[in-house]
Amino acid sequence: SIKFGGDTKQKVKYEGERNNGKRWGKGKLLYDNGFEYDGTFVENYKHGTGIISLNGIVFYEGQWSLDEISGQGYIKSLKNYS
Repeated sequence: SIKFGGDTKQKVKYEGERNNGKRWGKGKLLYDNGFEYDGTFVENYKHGTGIISLNGIVFYEGQWSLDEISGQGYIKSLKNYS
């Protein structure tokens, strides 16, 4: 499995739905390095369908399970982006 955005030193801004104070439903995470996750959440986890992008370039689009890329999706190489 592949994790993305699990670095706890990374600052993020969340815009979206909440349930009992947790990210839940449709929303966006904006990372301080410019990456963005746009998709669904369950109990603060990226879970369901989501997209990771940077400046409009999609790097992954597909399924997530508890913050990990899981199931069907498309991954583009990140080797030139750090």
